[in-house]
Amino acid sequence: MKKDYQGNELWSAISPLTGKREIIDPEGELIPGETIVKLYYCKRLDGYVTVLGASLFKVALDGCTLEAVN
Repeated sequence: MKKDYQGNELWSAISPLTGKREIIDPEGELIPGETIVKLYYCKRLDGYVTVLGASLFKVALDGCTLEAVN
């Protein structure tokens, strides 16, 4: 399990090569340079949303660490 995974969120990845976005398994392999967008569950809306300032990350060169993107 990745360090930042909380269980109540979906992770999507944007490929640095194709620009396509897809839902990924946080326990799976992450590609260095990949952009991760975390989608948090909102009970009031009964769906997943992004949170300004808390949803965008880049995968570090080690393939395990997420770095916040400002």
